[in-house]
Amino acid sequence: HVSSMSGKVVQGGNFIVKRSALEKIGGFDTKIEFYGEDTNIARRLAEVGKVKFTRHLFMNTSARRLHSEGMVKTGSTYLTNFLSELFLKKPVTKKYRDIR
Repeated sequence: HVSSMSGKVVQGGNFIVKRSALEKIGGFDTKIEFYGEDTNIARRLAEVGKVKFTRHLFMNTSARRLHSEGMVKTGSTYLTNFLSELFLKKPVTKKYRDIR
């Protein structure tokens, strides 16, 4: 069934969720330090309601990670953890480097 394999994601720095939905899923998974947290919360929220994406909530952010690690490494790390969260229900990357 194709729709059961579709992925969900929220932008960690800019999303809105109803308190009741967050309470239904048991809140954030605080064991996830960085990669996969956005996919995890969206996947679990989709189990209790609709996850809707909009392009109207703009947020200026830094490209420090892209500049430091490069597009291929950054993109592949995010993609790997997205797919891992989608199929295994947990991210594979356990540690991350804080880039300031």
